[in-house]
Amino acid sequence: MKKLAKRDNASYYYDQTNYGRTYYDGNAVRKTELPSYNPNVRIKTSVKPKKTLKKEQLAKQQKQQAKAKVKSLLSVALLIVAAFFVLYRGVVITETTNAIEKKEKQLSDIVATNERVKMEIEHALDLKTVESAAVDRLGMNRPEKYQTVYVDLNQVDHVEKISKGNIGEESKLFAFFGKAKEYLD
Repeated sequence: MKKLAKRDNASYYYDQTNYGRTYYDGNAVRKTELPSYNPNVRIKTSVKPKKTLKKEQLAKQQKQQAKAKVKSLLSVALLIVAAFFVLYRGVVITETTNAIEKKEKQLSDIVATNERVKMEIEHALDLKTVESAAVDRLGMNRPEKYQTVYVDLNQVDHVEKISKGNIGEESKLFAFFGKAKEYLD
């Protein structure tokens, strides 16, 4: 049991077995019994006796140690494999992301080219562009007044119904042979 003792205005705990008995009452030390030094007296320390192991126990202990080594090696190998898979997954994700970015860039280039071609087509279909191409490249001229023909669109539309006998060339042939047959009868 440790006890409290005071020396030089500081409190100390002393073990009864190594330093003797110290009695205290509050802050005042009443009595201290310290063992005197005697060179012939040895203090015994408790030493655990070594166990002697039999061959069977020694073999069992070696097997356990070997199993522990194998387990630790397998654990390290498993951690290495897991780290490899994590790194591989990161590489695959990075490659996929790069491929997606490349395809998106190609798409934006194609969309820009498509818009440029649409603008060129709209410019080519402009009437002034068509007229200048006709005059400059093809050597065409605007028509003169005497070459202009006007069409009257205010005429009334009418429909004529053709009888069954008067439909096309075949019906005319049938009509001719029909009349010839009547004449011969």
